[in-house]
Amino acid sequence: MTALAEIQIHKPIVKVWDALVDAASHPHWLGPGCTTHYKDELRPGCRFTCTSARDGSKREGEIVSLRAREFLKTRVDLSADHFEMVEYHLFEVDGQCRVRIVCEVFDTGESHHGYFVEVVDQNLKQTLERFKTYCERG
Repeated sequence: MTALAEIQIHKPIVKVWDALVDAASHPHWLGPGCTTHYKDELRPGCRFTCTSARDGSKREGEIVSLRAREFLKTRVDLSADHFEMVEYHLFEVDGQCRVRIVCEVFDTGESHHGYFVEVVDQNLKQTLERFKTYCERG
């Protein structure tokens, strides 16, 4: 299952990139109460933990690929038998930043989780709206 969303942010690409990778910004746009803890410097192979304040659940993840100010790809283990890959693409357009998120969810076991692309697309759009608000406020 693949979902996609994009948005124009009225800030320079460097400011948007800084907000994207700053773990302290994640509760403001990634999800209410969502905290991220990087276990090493931000680079491919860096492991991280995402914790949800709503239910206290923790998910382990990894930076798969990174090109500073252009591209970030992460893998987050949702459960023992499925994970998601999320790509953040940043493009400079007239001194502003266009952000595109591509999210793919994979089942690896016998269980198949039900996904509605429209629902995931809507969640990505809401995340990008929060991200835009956060970036443009600062």
